[in-house]
Amino acid sequence: MPELTKHQQRYRRDRERILARQQARRDANRGVEREKEQARARRRWADPVEHEKRRARNWRRLYGADATFVTAIFYLQKERCAVCGARLEWGKHLHIDHCHETKTVRGILCRACNQAEGHIKDSGLSPEEFAKRLADYLANPPADTARLV
Repeated sequence: MPELTKHQQRYRRDRERILARQQARRDANRGVEREKEQARARRRWADPVEHEKRRARNWRRLYGADATFVTAIFYLQKERCAVCGARLEWGKHLHIDHCHETKTVRGILCRACNQAEGHIKDSGLSPEEFAKRLADYLANPPADTARLV
């Protein structure tokens, strides 16, 4: 077995003290590091040109769609959500609806419709069955039956 260096010997001897000092230093600087990272993130997203470049890279990486394709869909949908028709703003969050298996882009949705679509899928019901059950629920809420008792 090779001989230990002076630094290795010192570390083995004072390991607990060294680790405690490192942890204390991390704890003391935790807020400072978080503030630095938040400032870096604000600078990264503050520049509109960089912001658009970053979004385009993410679209290409996640969906294989370039900015031209997403822009075309956005204007093809007349700047509206493909499901509910709510007005969308280009600079705000655009939810690119896509098939998770094939990564094929289907359209652009507002946040509410994107979440609703995810919840419907998670329920395990077909969209038609989900809509039927929701309509039945709204027509005959269980609380109405409880009030009669």
